[in-house]
Amino acid sequence: MKFEYEVMNMDSKETGQCENLLSERLNRLGKDGWELVTSFTCPYIGGSPYSLIGIAQKTTFILKRQLITADEKETNK
Repeated sequence: MKFEYEVMNMDSKETGQCENLLSERLNRLGKDGWELVTSFTCPYIGGSPYSLIGIAQKTTFILKRQLITADEKETNK
């Protein structure tokens, strides 16, 4: 079985609309067969109205879905 991966980033600048925006993005990707594998947050120096002392957060989401080969597509017809 082979997989392909998608990487999506969300910055703390989007915090005010984060929950709705994140849900919309993940639901859209889920409908296309993507599954969330992991996520992690990395602090960095940057400007954000939601950060303290110039430290912002970037969250990275890694998703995967099964890669369907041409042979498998023919078999499923």
